[in-house]
Amino acid sequence: TIAAVKNLIDGLEGGSLKPNAVVIIEAGALAKTAKLRKMFEAARNAVAIACYEDKPEDIRRLAEDMAEAEGLRFEPEALALAVSLLGEDRGISRAELNKLILYAGPKGVSRDSDIISREMVHTCLVDTLSDALDVAAQAALDGAPDRLALALHRSAAAGANAISILRALQWQVGRLSSVQELISGGMSASDAMKRARPPVFFTEQRAFAARLRKWPNPKLARAANDLLEAECAAKSTGAPQREIIERVSFRLAAMAVRH
Repeated sequence: TIAAVKNLIDGLEGGSLKPNAVVIIEAGALAKTAKLRKMFEAARNAVAIACYEDKPEDIRRLAEDMAEAEGLRFEPEALALAVSLLGEDRGISRAELNKLILYAGPKGVSRDSDIISREMVHTCLVDTLSDALDVAAQAALDGAPDRLALALHRSAAAGANAISILRALQWQVGRLSSVQELISGGMSASDAMKRARPPVFFTEQRAFAARLRKWPNPKLARAANDLLEAECAAKSTGAPQREIIERVSFRLAAMAVRH
């Protein structure tokens, strides 16, 4: 809270607190007139650092510049796909693009073409991101918070932005809802899983059936509503999107094991 931050800064300024560590406080978008920002800017022992999230045009420029530095260029479709997959974090985007460039062949390495194709982007970025997002969403709906924490960390490392995690959760909840509706209509769980689009593959069926038992229709409706509220908050409040999405992810994990 503002009061807690003021006590911290006043304690440092007045000498009643002896600093032996660096305290980092993260906030969402703050106007120049925001109390928290003005408090830090006026303090002698604190500093406000503006960190700007990358916009799609920033990611596009970064991708083109990094490719050009290695004598490569993107196909238009490949560049559009890469931009859509990479998030707002510049460090993660750069790491993912380095992986893509290494796959395409950096300068000085023998390669068949100087073009980065859509297939290359799909191989390097889509599979890694999709797998990480699916694992995170499934861990939340399985009620496995430890596995969820690890999956969220890995999805961030793979370059997934907060909204893509939300979309993965919404897709998994929607898939469970569609199968539950078929079961409510009199179909067996095994037949309903086969009728799902896409169908639940044999290797997934045991885990999916366990989720069906944990998530009856009323709970799925509450989960869908929580995800919608989280999306609205992430896009309108100015609070850090990742914190909002991770919070609702853990709330779903708690709901999964609650009867």
